[in-house]
Amino acid sequence: DRILEQARADISNMMSCMTPLPSEMVLYRNIKIKFVENIKEGMTLNYLGFSSCSLSPHIAENASYGSSGCTLTEILAPVGTPAIRLDLMPDVQNEADEVILAPIELFVSRVDIENNKIYMACRKPLNEHICGL
Repeated sequence: DRILEQARADISNMMSCMTPLPSEMVLYRNIKIKFVENIKEGMTLNYLGFSSCSLSPHIAENASYGSSGCTLTEILAPVGTPAIRLDLMPDVQNEADEVILAPIELFVSRVDIENNKIYMACRKPLNEHICGL
């Protein structure tokens, strides 16, 4: 029970830290191939967890958690997309290019099998209470 209470508090804290992006951003994330094998252009995906993304494709590609067996995903986040900009927090170290997205609906705009890359665009947050949206 105590662990679940702490998890709920942590999630609530993360959600309360989300602010709408003031400008459009292109973000990058590695996704394990086993999760993207059936993704097709035109699909809508509901990403139910927080999504740690990078401002640079090279950081995502070379991530220490393992880029082998992954597909690089480029995510277009429009103005107003709820996010935590760790790159703007001076007291956060070693995460200078990180942006965390809230649970969100994503639209698959293109799948580039030849270059092992997927292009997506954020549509809307899955929790309407984020950022007062």
